[in-house]
Amino acid sequence: MLANLLAIAALQSSPPLYFEPVFDTTVIAAADRLDDPTDIVAFPGDDRIFATQERGKVRIIQGDQLLQQPFVDLVSLPGTSLNLNLLGITLHPAFDVNGFVYLWYWDRDSSPTGSMRLARITAGSLDPNVADPATWVELLSVPVEAGIHFGGRIAFGPDGMFWIGVGDGETTTAPTCSSQDMTRLAGKMLRIDVDSGFPYVVPPDNPFVGVPGVAPEIVHSGLRHPWKWSFDDVTGDLWIGEIGGSLREEVNFAAAGEFGLNFGWPAMEGSLCQDSSGCQVSTLACDDPAYTDPVFEYPHNPGCAITGGLVYSGDAVPWLRGWFLCADLCTNQMWRIRRTPLGDFEVVEQPVVADFQFPSAWSSVAFAADGFGELLFLDYQEDVVRRLRGACAAERTCDGALNVTGLDAKIRWIGSTSLGISAATVYVTDLPAFSPALLFYGPLDDLVSMGNGSLCVGGTLSRASVDMADGSGTSQFDLDFSVAPFSAGPGRIDPGSTWTFQAWYRDVGGPLGATFNFSGATRVTFCL
Repeated sequence: MLANLLAIAALQSSPPLYFEPVFDTTVIAAADRLDDPTDIVAFPGDDRIFATQERGKVRIIQGDQLLQQPFVDLVSLPGTSLNLNLLGITLHPAFDVNGFVYLWYWDRDSSPTGSMRLARITAGSLDPNVADPATWVELLSVPVEAGIHFGGRIAFGPDGMFWIGVGDGETTTAPTCSSQDMTRLAGKMLRIDVDSGFPYVVPPDNPFVGVPGVAPEIVHSGLRHPWKWSFDDVTGDLWIGEIGGSLREEVNFAAAGEFGLNFGWPAMEGSLCQDSSGCQVSTLACDDPAYTDPVFEYPHNPGCAITGGLVYSGDAVPWLRGWFLCADLCTNQMWRIRRTPLGDFEVVEQPVVADFQFPSAWSSVAFAADGFGELLFLDYQEDVVRRLRGACAAERTCDGALNVTGLDAKIRWIGSTSLGISAATVYVTDLPAFSPALLFYGPLDDLVSMGNGSLCVGGTLSRASVDMADGSGTSQFDLDFSVAPFSAGPGRIDPGSTWTFQAWYRDVGGPLGATFNFSGATRVTFCL
Protein backbone atom coordinates (compact mmCIF):
# COMPACT_ATOMS: atom_id res chain seq x y z
CA MET A 1 0.00 0.00 0.00
CA LEU A 2 2.79 2.45 0.85
CA ALA A 3 4.46 1.91 -2.51
CA ASN A 4 1.16 2.76 -4.16
CA LEU A 5 0.89 5.92 -2.08
CA LEU A 6 4.34 7.07 -3.15
CA ALA A 7 3.45 6.39 -6.78
CA ILE A 8 0.30 8.49 -6.45
CA ALA A 9 2.32 11.32 -4.89
CA ALA A 10 4.86 11.23 -7.69
CA LEU A 11 2.18 11.46 -10.39
CA GLN A 12 0.15 14.28 -8.92
CA SER A 13 0.78 18.00 -9.35
CA SER A 14 -0.64 20.72 -7.17
CA PRO A 15 -1.27 24.46 -7.41
CA PRO A 16 0.79 26.39 -4.85
CA LEU A 17 -0.46 27.63 -1.52
CA TYR A 18 0.20 31.21 -0.44
CA PHE A 19 0.87 32.09 3.20
CA GLU A 20 1.22 35.51 4.79
CA PRO A 21 2.23 36.51 8.33
CA VAL A 22 -0.52 37.26 10.81
CA PHE A 23 1.57 40.05 12.32
CA ASP A 24 4.45 42.14 11.00
CA THR A 25 7.69 40.93 12.55
CA THR A 26 9.61 43.96 11.32
CA VAL A 27 7.93 46.30 13.81
CA ILE A 28 8.57 44.13 16.89
CA ALA A 29 11.64 44.62 19.03
CA ALA A 30 13.98 41.63 19.10
CA ALA A 31 13.47 41.23 22.84
CA ASP A 32 9.69 40.94 22.36
CA ARG A 33 9.49 38.47 19.48
CA LEU A 34 7.54 35.21 19.60
CA ASP A 35 10.69 33.34 20.60
CA ASP A 36 10.81 29.54 20.23
CA PRO A 37 7.07 29.08 19.56
CA THR A 38 5.66 25.58 19.96
CA ASP A 39 1.88 25.63 19.44
CA ILE A 40 -1.09 27.81 18.46
CA VAL A 41 -4.84 27.69 18.98
CA ALA A 42 -7.86 29.92 18.35
CA PHE A 43 -11.51 29.91 19.39
CA PRO A 44 -14.29 29.97 16.77
CA GLY A 45 -15.47 33.51 16.09
CA ASP A 46 -12.61 35.07 18.11
CA ASP A 47 -9.96 37.19 16.37
CA ARG A 48 -7.30 36.17 18.90
CA ILE A 49 -4.65 33.50 18.42
CA PHE A 50 -2.99 31.98 21.50
CA ALA A 51 0.64 30.92 20.98
CA THR A 52 2.93 29.05 23.37
CA GLN A 53 6.62 29.79 23.77
CA GLU A 54 8.91 26.98 24.82
CA ARG A 55 10.21 28.76 27.93
CA GLY A 56 6.76 29.05 29.48
CA LYS A 57 4.90 32.04 28.08
CA VAL A 58 1.54 32.11 26.36
CA ARG A 59 1.24 35.08 23.99
CA ILE A 60 -1.83 36.50 22.27
CA ILE A 61 -1.98 37.73 18.69
CA GLN A 62 -5.01 39.95 18.24
CA GLY A 63 -5.84 41.21 14.78
CA ASP A 64 -2.42 41.83 13.29
CA GLN A 65 -0.69 42.68 16.58
CA LEU A 66 1.39 40.51 18.91
CA LEU A 67 0.37 41.75 22.36
CA GLN A 68 3.33 42.64 24.51
CA GLN A 69 1.96 41.37 27.82
CA PRO A 70 1.84 37.55 28.01
CA PHE A 71 -1.45 35.83 28.76
CA VAL A 72 0.53 33.88 31.34
CA ASP A 73 4.14 33.10 32.18
CA LEU A 74 4.29 29.68 33.79
CA VAL A 75 7.60 30.24 35.56
CA SER A 76 5.99 33.07 37.55
CA LEU A 77 3.22 30.89 38.97
CA PRO A 78 3.55 29.60 42.55
CA GLY A 79 4.60 25.96 42.70
CA THR A 80 5.60 25.63 39.04
CA SER A 81 9.10 24.76 37.93
CA LEU A 82 11.54 27.40 36.73
CA ASN A 83 12.90 24.73 34.40
CA LEU A 84 10.18 23.73 31.95
CA ASN A 85 9.24 23.43 28.29
CA LEU A 86 5.74 24.54 27.28
CA LEU A 87 4.65 22.44 24.30
CA GLY A 88 0.89 22.46 23.76
CA ILE A 89 -2.27 24.50 24.31
CA THR A 90 -6.00 24.14 23.76
CA LEU A 91 -9.17 25.99 24.74
CA HIS A 92 -12.29 24.53 26.29
CA PRO A 93 -15.26 24.20 23.87
CA ALA A 94 -17.06 26.64 26.17
CA PHE A 95 -14.04 28.96 26.47
CA ASP A 96 -16.20 31.99 25.72
CA VAL A 97 -18.15 31.20 28.90
CA ASN A 98 -15.65 29.61 31.33
CA GLY A 99 -12.31 30.96 30.04
CA PHE A 100 -10.54 27.59 30.52
CA VAL A 101 -7.12 27.27 28.86
CA TYR A 102 -5.28 23.92 29.03
CA LEU A 103 -1.49 23.60 28.78
CA TRP A 104 0.86 20.65 28.23
CA TYR A 105 4.44 21.02 29.41
CA TRP A 106 7.56 19.18 30.49
CA ASP A 107 8.50 19.82 34.10
CA ARG A 108 12.21 19.06 34.17
CA ASP A 109 12.61 19.31 37.94
CA SER A 110 9.83 17.00 39.12
CA SER A 111 12.14 13.92 39.05
CA PRO A 112 15.60 13.03 37.71
CA THR A 113 14.19 13.03 34.15
CA GLY A 114 11.08 15.14 34.74
CA SER A 115 7.46 14.54 33.92
CA MET A 116 4.90 15.64 31.35
CA ARG A 117 2.11 17.64 32.94
CA LEU A 118 -1.39 18.79 32.01
CA ALA A 119 -2.67 21.94 33.72
CA ARG A 120 -5.54 24.40 33.44
CA ILE A 121 -5.72 28.16 33.96
CA THR A 122 -8.60 30.59 33.49
CA ALA A 123 -8.73 33.91 31.65
CA GLY A 124 -9.12 36.88 33.95
CA SER A 125 -12.60 38.28 34.56
CA LEU A 126 -11.44 41.89 34.20
CA ASP A 127 -8.95 41.41 31.37
CA PRO A 128 -9.60 38.34 29.18
CA ASN A 129 -6.13 38.74 27.63
CA VAL A 130 -4.44 37.99 30.96
CA ALA A 131 -4.88 34.75 32.94
CA ASP A 132 -5.82 34.69 36.62
CA PRO A 133 -2.84 32.99 38.37
CA ALA A 134 -5.06 31.93 41.28
CA THR A 135 -6.92 29.53 38.95
CA TRP A 136 -3.87 27.40 38.05
CA VAL A 137 -4.51 23.68 38.69
CA GLU A 138 -2.60 20.52 37.73
CA LEU A 139 -4.70 17.73 36.21
CA LEU A 140 -2.31 14.96 35.12
CA SER A 141 1.35 13.96 35.37
CA VAL A 142 3.14 11.36 33.23
CA PRO A 143 6.71 10.31 34.21
CA VAL A 144 9.29 10.20 31.42
CA GLU A 145 12.16 7.77 31.07
CA ALA A 146 14.92 9.91 29.58
CA GLY A 147 13.67 13.46 29.29
CA ILE A 148 12.79 13.42 25.56
CA HIS A 149 9.76 12.79 23.30
CA PHE A 150 7.02 14.50 25.27
CA GLY A 151 4.28 14.89 22.69
CA GLY A 152 3.12 18.38 21.87
CA ARG A 153 -0.62 18.49 21.29
CA ILE A 154 -3.73 18.42 23.44
CA ALA A 155 -7.26 18.95 22.13
CA PHE A 156 -10.94 18.32 22.68
CA GLY A 157 -12.24 15.79 20.19
CA PRO A 158 -15.52 15.93 18.26
CA ASP A 159 -16.84 13.62 20.98
CA GLY A 160 -16.31 16.31 23.63
CA MET A 161 -13.59 14.27 25.34
CA PHE A 162 -10.10 15.56 26.07
CA TRP A 163 -7.33 13.90 24.02
CA ILE A 164 -3.59 13.91 24.74
CA GLY A 165 -0.77 12.70 22.52
CA VAL A 166 2.02 11.48 24.82
CA GLY A 167 5.54 10.70 23.64
CA ASP A 168 7.40 7.60 24.82
CA GLY A 169 9.81 9.68 26.93
CA GLU A 170 12.71 7.40 25.97
CA THR A 171 15.88 7.31 23.93
CA THR A 172 15.81 5.97 20.36
CA THR A 173 16.93 2.57 21.60
CA ALA A 174 13.74 2.36 23.70
CA PRO A 175 15.25 0.57 26.74
CA THR A 176 11.90 -0.16 28.37
CA CYS A 177 9.57 0.08 25.36
CA SER A 178 7.02 2.20 27.18
CA SER A 179 4.97 2.55 23.98
CA GLN A 180 4.10 -1.17 24.25
CA ASP A 181 3.76 -1.19 28.04
CA MET A 182 0.01 -0.87 28.56
CA THR A 183 0.41 -0.12 32.25
CA ARG A 184 2.06 3.21 31.33
CA LEU A 185 0.65 6.31 29.67
CA ALA A 186 3.81 7.15 27.73
CA GLY A 187 3.81 6.49 23.96
CA LYS A 188 0.01 6.58 23.75
CA MET A 189 -3.03 8.56 22.72
CA LEU A 190 -5.08 9.24 25.84
CA ARG A 191 -8.76 10.13 26.17
CA ILE A 192 -10.21 11.59 29.37
CA ASP A 193 -13.26 13.55 30.51
CA VAL A 194 -12.34 16.84 32.22
CA ASP A 195 -15.94 18.03 32.64
CA SER A 196 -17.48 15.22 34.70
CA GLY A 197 -15.11 15.23 37.67
CA PHE A 198 -11.87 16.67 39.03
CA PRO A 199 -9.16 16.31 37.93
CA TYR A 200 -10.80 14.03 35.34
CA VAL A 201 -12.72 10.81 34.89
CA VAL A 202 -12.11 8.03 32.38
CA PRO A 203 -14.85 7.77 29.73
CA PRO A 204 -16.61 4.43 30.14
CA ASP A 205 -16.39 3.71 26.39
CA ASN A 206 -12.59 3.84 26.30
CA PRO A 207 -11.42 0.55 24.75
CA PHE A 208 -9.43 -0.76 27.73
CA VAL A 209 -11.73 0.15 30.61
CA GLY A 210 -11.89 -2.86 32.90
CA VAL A 211 -9.05 -4.70 31.15
CA PRO A 212 -6.59 -5.95 33.81
CA GLY A 213 -3.09 -4.55 33.53
CA VAL A 214 -4.04 -1.74 31.11
CA ALA A 215 -4.29 1.95 32.00
CA PRO A 216 -7.89 2.89 31.17
CA GLU A 217 -6.96 6.32 29.78
CA ILE A 218 -5.28 4.67 26.77
CA VAL A 219 -7.03 4.78 23.39
CA HIS A 220 -4.13 3.98 20.99
CA SER A 221 -0.60 2.70 21.61
CA GLY A 222 2.73 2.12 19.87
CA LEU A 223 3.70 5.77 19.33
CA ARG A 224 7.14 7.33 19.64
CA HIS A 225 6.53 11.06 19.45
CA PRO A 226 3.07 12.21 18.29
CA TRP A 227 4.22 15.84 18.15
CA LYS A 228 1.13 17.30 16.47
CA TRP A 229 -2.14 15.66 15.43
CA SER A 230 -5.73 16.68 14.81
CA PHE A 231 -9.28 15.59 14.13
CA ASP A 232 -11.18 16.14 10.91
CA ASP A 233 -14.00 18.42 12.07
CA VAL A 234 -16.34 17.00 9.43
CA THR A 235 -15.71 13.24 9.64
CA GLY A 236 -14.22 12.91 13.14
CA ASP A 237 -11.21 10.98 11.77
CA LEU A 238 -7.93 11.26 13.68
CA TRP A 239 -4.65 12.13 11.89
CA ILE A 240 -1.37 11.78 13.80
CA GLY A 241 1.97 13.22 12.77
CA GLU A 242 4.47 10.78 14.27
CA ILE A 243 8.13 11.82 14.55
CA GLY A 244 10.28 8.78 13.89
CA GLY A 245 13.73 7.69 15.00
CA SER A 246 16.57 7.54 12.49
CA LEU A 247 14.68 6.02 9.54
CA ARG A 248 11.15 7.28 8.95
CA GLU A 249 8.70 10.14 9.50
CA GLU A 250 5.08 9.06 9.27
CA VAL A 251 1.39 9.92 9.40
CA ASN A 252 -0.95 7.56 11.22
CA PHE A 253 -4.72 7.45 10.87
CA ALA A 254 -7.68 6.24 12.92
CA ALA A 255 -11.19 6.47 11.53
CA ALA A 256 -13.86 8.17 13.63
CA GLY A 257 -14.81 5.92 16.55
CA GLU A 258 -11.94 3.50 15.89
CA PHE A 259 -10.17 2.63 19.16
CA GLY A 260 -7.40 0.32 20.31
CA LEU A 261 -4.92 0.64 17.42
CA ASN A 262 -1.24 -0.22 17.92
CA PHE A 263 1.04 1.76 15.59
CA GLY A 264 3.99 -0.53 16.23
CA TRP A 265 6.80 1.50 17.79
CA PRO A 266 9.45 0.33 18.65
CA ALA A 267 9.01 -2.98 16.78
CA MET A 268 8.14 -0.96 13.67
CA GLU A 269 9.31 2.42 12.42
CA GLY A 270 6.93 3.29 9.65
CA SER A 271 6.82 0.18 7.47
CA LEU A 272 10.32 -0.92 8.52
CA CYS A 273 11.21 -3.58 11.08
CA GLN A 274 13.09 -2.60 14.23
CA ASP A 275 14.87 -4.75 16.78
CA SER A 276 12.73 -4.74 19.94
CA SER A 277 14.39 -7.78 21.51
CA GLY A 278 15.77 -5.66 24.35
CA CYS A 279 12.36 -4.50 25.52
CA GLN A 280 11.48 -5.06 29.15
CA VAL A 281 7.91 -5.84 28.11
CA SER A 282 6.73 -8.37 25.57
CA THR A 283 6.17 -7.05 22.06
CA LEU A 284 4.61 -8.58 19.00
CA ALA A 285 6.91 -9.74 16.21
CA CYS A 286 7.82 -7.32 13.46
CA ASP A 287 5.14 -7.13 10.74
CA ASP A 288 2.51 -8.66 13.01
CA PRO A 289 -0.92 -7.90 11.49
CA ALA A 290 -1.98 -6.43 14.83
CA TYR A 291 0.20 -3.40 14.05
CA THR A 292 -1.42 -0.58 12.06
CA ASP A 293 0.67 0.73 9.16
CA PRO A 294 1.09 4.45 8.57
CA VAL A 295 -0.86 5.99 5.70
CA PHE A 296 2.16 8.06 4.63
CA GLU A 297 5.87 7.92 5.37
CA TYR A 298 9.09 9.43 4.06
CA PRO A 299 12.79 8.99 4.87
CA HIS A 300 14.12 10.64 8.00
CA ASN A 301 17.14 11.81 6.01
CA PRO A 302 16.94 14.48 4.53
CA GLY A 303 13.72 14.93 6.52
CA CYS A 304 14.08 15.44 10.26
CA ALA A 305 10.69 15.78 11.98
CA ILE A 306 7.13 15.73 10.69
CA THR A 307 4.62 18.35 11.81
CA GLY A 308 1.12 17.18 11.19
CA GLY A 309 -1.17 18.76 10.79
CA LEU A 310 -4.68 19.89 10.05
CA VAL A 311 -7.60 18.93 7.81
CA TYR A 312 -8.54 22.12 5.99
CA SER A 313 -12.15 23.29 6.13
CA GLY A 314 -11.81 27.02 5.38
CA ASP A 315 -13.02 29.24 2.54
CA ALA A 316 -9.84 30.86 1.19
CA VAL A 317 -8.88 27.85 -0.96
CA PRO A 318 -12.04 25.81 -1.71
CA TRP A 319 -10.24 23.00 -3.59
CA LEU A 320 -8.16 22.26 -0.46
CA ARG A 321 -11.15 21.38 1.75
CA GLY A 322 -11.00 17.88 3.21
CA TRP A 323 -7.24 17.50 2.75
CA PHE A 324 -4.92 16.91 5.71
CA LEU A 325 -1.77 19.05 5.55
CA CYS A 326 1.56 18.20 7.14
CA ALA A 327 5.15 19.41 6.69
CA ASP A 328 8.73 18.56 7.55
CA LEU A 329 10.50 20.84 10.01
CA CYS A 330 13.77 20.93 8.07
CA THR A 331 13.20 20.47 4.33
CA ASN A 332 10.56 23.11 3.40
CA GLN A 333 8.32 20.29 2.17
CA MET A 334 4.57 20.19 2.68
CA TRP A 335 2.12 17.43 1.75
CA ARG A 336 -1.63 17.06 1.54
CA ILE A 337 -3.35 13.72 2.14
CA ARG A 338 -6.94 12.56 1.92
CA ARG A 339 -8.84 9.33 2.23
CA THR A 340 -10.53 8.33 -1.01
CA PRO A 341 -14.05 6.85 -1.21
CA LEU A 342 -12.39 3.44 -1.73
CA GLY A 343 -10.52 3.77 1.58
CA ASP A 344 -7.09 4.38 0.03
CA PHE A 345 -4.99 7.44 0.78
CA GLU A 346 -3.97 9.97 -1.84
CA VAL A 347 -0.75 11.87 -1.09
CA VAL A 348 0.40 14.96 -3.00
CA GLU A 349 3.51 17.05 -2.34
CA GLN A 350 2.25 20.59 -1.90
CA PRO A 351 4.27 23.55 -3.22
CA VAL A 352 4.38 26.65 -1.02
CA VAL A 353 5.02 30.09 -2.52
CA ALA A 354 7.22 32.66 -0.77
CA ASP A 355 5.39 35.84 0.06
CA PHE A 356 5.61 38.86 2.34
CA GLN A 357 8.22 38.21 5.06
CA PHE A 358 8.25 34.59 3.89
CA PRO A 359 11.85 33.44 3.45
CA SER A 360 13.00 30.66 1.19
CA ALA A 361 13.53 28.55 4.32
CA TRP A 362 10.82 28.00 6.93
CA SER A 363 10.12 25.53 9.73
CA SER A 364 6.55 24.49 10.35
CA VAL A 365 6.23 23.43 13.97
CA ALA A 366 2.42 23.48 14.36
CA PHE A 367 -0.81 23.81 12.38
CA ALA A 368 -4.16 25.21 13.55
CA ALA A 369 -7.29 26.95 12.33
CA ASP A 370 -7.92 30.58 13.20
CA GLY A 371 -11.23 31.72 14.67
CA PHE A 372 -12.75 31.83 11.20
CA GLY A 373 -11.60 28.42 9.99
CA GLU A 374 -8.57 29.47 7.96
CA LEU A 375 -5.34 27.49 8.10
CA LEU A 376 -2.47 28.75 10.25
CA PHE A 377 1.00 27.36 10.56
CA LEU A 378 3.61 28.31 13.11
CA ASP A 379 7.05 29.08 11.69
CA TYR A 380 9.66 28.14 14.28
CA GLN A 381 12.53 29.56 12.25
CA GLU A 382 11.04 33.05 11.80
CA ASP A 383 9.02 33.12 15.05
CA VAL A 384 5.83 34.09 13.26
CA VAL A 385 2.35 32.69 12.60
CA ARG A 386 1.38 32.44 8.93
CA ARG A 387 -2.16 32.32 7.54
CA LEU A 388 -3.24 30.63 4.31
CA ARG A 389 -4.49 33.06 1.70
CA GLY A 390 -6.36 32.52 -1.53
CA ALA A 391 -4.52 32.45 -4.82
CA CYS A 392 -3.37 36.05 -4.55
CA ALA A 393 0.08 36.87 -5.83
CA ALA A 394 2.20 39.22 -7.89
CA GLU A 395 3.73 38.09 -11.18
CA ARG A 396 5.73 39.90 -13.86
CA THR A 397 3.87 40.48 -17.12
CA CYS A 398 6.33 42.43 -19.30
CA ASP A 399 9.90 43.75 -19.24
CA GLY A 400 11.04 47.32 -19.51
CA ALA A 401 13.00 48.67 -22.52
CA LEU A 402 16.57 49.97 -22.38
CA ASN A 403 16.94 53.52 -21.09
CA VAL A 404 19.64 56.17 -21.15
CA THR A 405 21.71 54.18 -18.65
CA GLY A 406 21.73 51.14 -20.96
CA LEU A 407 19.52 49.21 -18.51
CA ASP A 408 15.84 48.30 -18.41
CA ALA A 409 13.92 49.54 -15.38
CA LYS A 410 12.52 46.68 -13.32
CA ILE A 411 9.50 46.67 -11.03
CA ARG A 412 9.51 44.54 -7.87
CA TRP A 413 6.53 43.95 -5.59
CA ILE A 414 7.64 43.36 -2.00
CA GLY A 415 4.98 42.74 0.58
CA SER A 416 1.49 41.44 1.00
CA THR A 417 -1.17 41.08 -1.67
CA SER A 418 -3.72 41.06 1.16
CA LEU A 419 -5.83 44.20 1.43
CA GLY A 420 -6.40 43.41 5.10
CA ILE A 421 -2.70 43.51 5.91
CA SER A 422 -2.16 46.60 3.74
CA ALA A 423 1.62 46.30 3.78
CA ALA A 424 3.20 46.42 0.34
CA THR A 425 6.13 48.28 -1.20
CA VAL A 426 6.95 48.57 -4.89
CA TYR A 427 10.55 49.17 -5.88
CA VAL A 428 11.49 50.36 -9.36
CA THR A 429 15.19 49.86 -10.03
CA ASP A 430 17.70 50.66 -12.79
CA LEU A 431 16.20 54.09 -13.42
CA PRO A 432 18.31 57.09 -14.44
CA ALA A 433 19.62 58.63 -11.22
CA PHE A 434 17.36 61.30 -9.66
CA SER A 435 14.70 60.93 -12.34
CA PRO A 436 11.03 61.43 -11.42
CA ALA A 437 8.89 58.28 -11.56
CA LEU A 438 5.13 57.75 -11.48
CA LEU A 439 3.57 54.43 -10.38
CA PHE A 440 0.21 53.75 -12.02
CA TYR A 441 -2.12 50.78 -12.47
CA GLY A 442 -5.07 49.58 -14.50
CA PRO A 443 -7.42 46.60 -14.85
CA LEU A 444 -6.02 45.16 -18.10
CA ASP A 445 -2.78 44.03 -19.70
CA ASP A 446 -1.69 45.73 -22.90
CA LEU A 447 1.43 46.26 -25.02
CA VAL A 448 1.65 49.60 -26.83
CA SER A 449 4.95 51.13 -28.00
CA MET A 450 5.28 54.55 -26.44
CA GLY A 451 8.21 56.84 -25.62
CA ASN A 452 11.38 54.79 -25.32
CA GLY A 453 9.48 51.71 -24.18
CA SER A 454 6.05 50.07 -23.97
CA LEU A 455 2.88 50.75 -22.04
CA CYS A 456 1.84 47.38 -20.62
CA VAL A 457 -1.27 48.49 -18.69
CA GLY A 458 -4.70 48.75 -20.28
CA GLY A 459 -8.10 50.10 -19.37
CA THR A 460 -8.73 53.15 -17.21
CA LEU A 461 -5.44 54.06 -15.54
CA SER A 462 -5.09 55.24 -11.93
CA ARG A 463 -2.12 57.06 -10.46
CA ALA A 464 -0.77 55.35 -7.34
CA SER A 465 2.18 57.49 -6.27
CA VAL A 466 5.08 59.70 -7.38
CA ASP A 467 8.69 59.43 -6.25
CA MET A 468 12.12 60.71 -7.22
CA ALA A 469 14.73 58.04 -7.89
CA ASP A 470 17.78 58.13 -5.65
CA GLY A 471 21.38 58.22 -6.78
CA SER A 472 21.38 54.49 -7.43
CA GLY A 473 18.35 54.80 -9.70
CA THR A 474 15.79 53.29 -7.30
CA SER A 475 12.30 54.59 -6.50
CA GLN A 476 10.29 53.29 -3.56
CA PHE A 477 6.48 53.39 -3.38
CA ASP A 478 4.88 52.43 -0.04
CA LEU A 479 1.24 51.52 -0.69
CA ASP A 480 -1.67 51.90 1.73
CA PHE A 481 -4.77 50.14 0.39
CA SER A 482 -7.03 51.74 3.00
CA VAL A 483 -6.81 55.19 1.34
CA ALA A 484 -7.59 56.62 -2.10
CA PRO A 485 -7.12 55.81 -4.90
CA PHE A 486 -7.12 52.19 -3.77
CA SER A 487 -10.18 52.56 -1.52
CA ALA A 488 -12.53 54.62 -3.71
CA GLY A 489 -13.32 55.75 -7.22
CA PRO A 490 -12.19 54.20 -10.53
CA GLY A 491 -9.01 52.81 -8.95
CA ARG A 492 -10.77 51.05 -6.07
CA ILE A 493 -9.20 47.63 -5.37
CA ASP A 494 -11.51 44.88 -4.10
CA PRO A 495 -10.65 41.37 -2.90
CA GLY A 496 -10.37 39.00 -5.84
CA SER A 497 -9.62 41.77 -8.34
CA THR A 498 -6.54 41.76 -10.56
CA TRP A 499 -4.61 44.93 -11.51
CA THR A 500 -1.43 45.53 -13.48
CA PHE A 501 1.14 47.98 -12.06
CA GLN A 502 3.83 49.84 -14.03
CA ALA A 503 6.02 52.94 -13.64
CA TRP A 504 6.45 55.85 -16.05
CA TYR A 505 9.75 57.72 -15.65
CA ARG A 506 11.78 60.55 -17.21
CA ASP A 507 14.36 59.20 -19.67
CA VAL A 508 15.94 62.14 -21.49
CA GLY A 509 18.42 60.89 -24.08
CA GLY A 510 17.05 57.36 -24.19
CA PRO A 511 17.84 55.08 -27.17
CA LEU A 512 14.75 56.05 -29.18
CA GLY A 513 15.13 59.79 -28.64
CA ALA A 514 11.99 60.22 -26.47
CA THR A 515 12.01 61.95 -23.08
CA PHE A 516 10.21 59.21 -21.12
CA ASN A 517 10.12 55.44 -20.69
CA PHE A 518 8.31 52.66 -18.82
CA SER A 519 9.47 50.02 -16.38
CA GLY A 520 8.44 46.42 -16.60
CA ALA A 521 4.97 45.59 -15.30
CA THR A 522 3.56 43.34 -12.58
CA ARG A 523 0.08 41.79 -12.42
CA VAL A 524 -1.32 41.53 -8.88
CA THR A 525 -4.33 39.52 -7.70
CA PHE A 526 -5.54 40.77 -4.32
CA CYS A 527 -7.00 38.90 -1.35
CA LEU A 528 -9.02 40.14 1.59
